[in-house]
Amino acid sequence: MPLVAYVPDPRRYENVFVSQTGGSALIRYRGTLQNGSGFPQILKNLFAKLSAFAQPILRKAAPHAKAALEAATPHLQEAATGAIKEVASRAGTAIGKRFASQEGEGVRKKRRVRRKVLRVKRIPPTNIPDFL
Repeated sequence: MPLVAYVPDPRRYENVFVSQTGGSALIRYRGTLQNGSGFPQILKNLFAKLSAFAQPILRKAAPHAKAALEAATPHLQEAATGAIKEVASRAGTAIGKRFASQEGEGVRKKRRVRRKVLRVKRIPPTNIPDFL
């Protein structure tokens, strides 16, 4: 029997894929990343469905939210100015305390004394027989 050069069948892997998945579509790969499958694709589909669900709700709520924001604007401005004044006064007092002369300036801090760890002395057993 003469020897014949091996020629691989290009449809071999496609046939294996179709037999395993039961479908006829072949997944194509691009570089080292999968195209259209895997965890990122799951997240993309999830966010797409959430945005499709939320868009009509947000469109209907937008005029009401705009009216509510216009009604709340003066109160929000008043609250913001009050908060900014309070933060500025607290920062001013903190800076004043930091740079004011302190009592006992120039006195060295006491050194921390480390306690010595007492080690337990091992007492040899007394009931050991002499012949050992």
